[in-house]
Amino acid sequence: MGVFKDNAITDSGRGLLAYVETGAVFVPTKIVMGSGMLPAGTTTRTIKDVVTPVQTLKINKKKRGNDGTVTIGGTYSNQDVTEDFYFRELGLYAMADNPDGSVAAEECLYSYGNAGSTADLMPAYSSGQPVEREIDIVAIIGNDAEVKLTIESATNMSVRMAQDMAVGMGWSQSLPLTIPATGWTETGETPYSYTLDIALDAAKEDHI
Repeated sequence: MGVFKDNAITDSGRGLLAYVETGAVFVPTKIVMGSGMLPAGTTTRTIKDVVTPVQTLKINKKKRGNDGTVTIGGTYSNQDVTEDFYFRELGLYAMADNPDGSVAAEECLYSYGNAGSTADLMPAYSSGQPVEREIDIVAIIGNDAEVKLTIESATNMSVRMAQDMAVGMGWSQSLPLTIPATGWTETGETPYSYTLDIALDAAKEDHI
């Protein structure tokens, strides 16, 4: 598994934090996965953008901790990936809004990590290996900073998000289910191109 041991809030991110510390709202905008190596003479602090972007993830998790951190996550799927790539770069982009809604700081690369030689090889969908993975970044913001935690209504809920919601609401019962390999119907939609209805007698209307 890739080890992002060299992670940092970038210099651009520190500039953005200066606005947040004076009352602006921290707004995470996207997560970018890339395959590039750090250019010579560049560090994870001085870098301005992901070197070789491969996938841009919509943010579907924003959870604030009690220690000045925010966990920001997105769901990666290789359904649109046509070539294998090394998941070497992980960048969080963000901006800052003034309390009146105007822009205090434009979108920038807030934090960046590079796994170097430990990068994971991510297979293309055509390889016959469908991959879906939750990508989480724990970002340091500050205990007193205001963070926009609204999730876009069009964001898909992942399986893990549904499970977390169920557990949080006390719905911890699991039901046995066998998913057949045949009988699927193509929808023509992304990221879920096929659908299948499965009868489950134990399922109730109030289950998720």
